[in-house]
Amino acid sequence: MKSLSIAEVMALKPDPNGEGPPERYPYLSAKRPYYSKAKIRWPRAIWISGEGRWARVAHCNGLTVELHKTKEEAEEAKCMIDSSACGGFCYGDHSVVDMNTRSRREEERLRKWQAKNERRKKREKAG
Repeated sequence: MKSLSIAEVMALKPDPNGEGPPERYPYLSAKRPYYSKAKIRWPRAIWISGEGRWARVAHCNGLTVELHKTKEEAEEAKCMIDSSACGGFCYGDHSVVDMNTRSRREEERLRKWQAKNERRKKREKAG
């Protein structure tokens, strides 16, 4: 799978056949798919490091993301920053996220697409 430029990603259109939801968030890199997905999911992150399905996310004093291959590694990293703080302005807003689940924004986009598709199918049946 080739990497896409930002312009190519922004130019992506919904599936013309209506077979599936619009793919506005494709993986940008085949070599580091979770890193690329994290960059898309958290565009305002100060830094993103590592590679793996599980993300340790810290929202304190700017968003930082650290990717891990296993949930245990991510939980261990979260425990470490919970106990020692993640920086000078740490207020303990740390979490572990499964990168294979959809974000709220992606869920909302999918719901809108499904509703739009249902309306289109009803119009086609009626007309």
